[in-house]
Amino acid sequence: MGFAAVFCSAYVQMHDGSACQKTLEMPLLVTGLFLLIVSTLGLVGACCRTDWLLCIYLFVMLISILGLIAFTVFVLIVTNTFVGKKVSQNRLHDYSYWLQNRLADGKNWQEIRSCLADANVCRNLGNKDLKDWSLVQEHVLKGE
Repeated sequence: MGFAAVFCSAYVQMHDGSACQKTLEMPLLVTGLFLLIVSTLGLVGACCRTDWLLCIYLFVMLISILGLIAFTVFVLIVTNTFVGKKVSQNRLHDYSYWLQNRLADGKNWQEIRSCLADANVCRNLGNKDLKDWSLVQEHVLKGE
């Protein structure tokens, strides 16, 4: 996975990707290098039977798992105000204030909108009923 992430980051760098791809370039590179280093620690520690390398590997993995759990909780808190409450897709006020502020910010929304346009997310808006539209599709159509 580390090699794949580093390769994708290098590919975007060499082939002048879109603005959305450029946004992911650095996080992909950092994630890929992190995975390569941690995997190498574990592999060398296991093959050479080096206890201190395995301890470092296990500590880094523990911190990574705790970080992923914290990130998951953060995402749950940010995406809706009450976990378990059914959130309407078309109502921005149902989401947390943090997400509302990021989405309502003109600069952030313009970047998000251009990425969605590059990915053709909203190409078939004319074929759907208004009630079936997602929050993103509704904002793109209105030009907000």
